[in-house]
Amino acid sequence: MPLTSRALALFGQKMLLLVLLVPLLNLCYFLPQWRPLFGRHLLPLTPIDRAVPFDPAWIVPYVSLYAMIVLPPLVATTQTQLRRYVVGMVIMFLASAACFVLYPIGFPRPPLPPSTPWLYATVVSLDQPVNSLPSLHAGMAAYALFFARDVLADLPRGRRTLLLAIGWAWGLIILYATMATRQHYFADLPPGIVLAWVSYWIAGRPEAAHQPTT
Repeated sequence: MPLTSRALALFGQKMLLLVLLVPLLNLCYFLPQWRPLFGRHLLPLTPIDRAVPFDPAWIVPYVSLYAMIVLPPLVATTQTQLRRYVVGMVIMFLASAACFVLYPIGFPRPPLPPSTPWLYATVVSLDQPVNSLPSLHAGMAAYALFFARDVLADLPRGRRTLLLAIGWAWGLIILYATMATRQHYFADLPPGIVLAWVSYWIAGRPEAAHQPTT
């Protein structure tokens, strides 16, 4: 099935998916900032953190995540795939929110330089330097790629490999951007990716349980 036809399949349900997930993401991410129960903690900087220079211009790749996470479910073709995407995302959001509430990790964000891009200034005015670990940015990027790997399984091998390679390269750029914009420590990224994998695995358990055994 061509990608354009895939995008139109179950289109109404895909739009409903976005309507449901966006408010939940905002609630799980911003509520711990607005109503903190505990003081924030800081992590020691690693050599990788020190090696990545602060550059607000990386805010563009940083926010490109929100385009990335829309594309894989857009090419889903079954309700089972969409259900797994939603359930796994919900698990990941709720688990992250629990971490943000119980043990908030902050980042010592540097002062804004005079030439700060308006997009970066807007993001940091809304997003307080907390909720660092686990990185939801890393988690959502990884989750989208885990989902893309499976939802594109019916494509010709060469085309699927190319699309996934582009996706992983995009994901790596986003991960770098989280550090370059001083939104995250390097230590925040692996837990976010692991949480994405666990959430995706849990969301797929009902589907696996109904598959015939040989």
